[in-house]
Amino acid sequence: MTKRDFQQQEYEQEAAQKQTILLGRTETDSRIRQSVIDLADDGPVELEVWKGLYLNSYEREYLYEFLTDEALLSVCNDCIKNTTKVKFISTYEEAIVHKLFPEVCTRLAERNGAH
Repeated sequence: MTKRDFQQQEYEQEAAQKQTILLGRTETDSRIRQSVIDLADDGPVELEVWKGLYLNSYEREYLYEFLTDEALLSVCNDCIKNTTKVKFISTYEEAIVHKLFPEVCTRLAERNGAH
């Protein structure tokens, strides 16, 4: 290994380390405010709290797994309302978005007592 190769390898390792450790978070997480991370750490995020948040898309995606069932159903129903409607389902993606996902949401709502 030449000195130049060694320096290049060292530079790449340092760059990779900086990318994965940016203020203790990954590069993607650097777009998520600490207050949002703290909210997730505090436990399930209720619907009322969710509705009052101003989040960027990275923060929304980060919080999805921390939502209560009620909040998750609300988010899912909002997503369903904002999808482009199709007359005929011809792909797996369309089947998931227009038939299967709404059905799963309906069943989850029924199991949780919301109709």
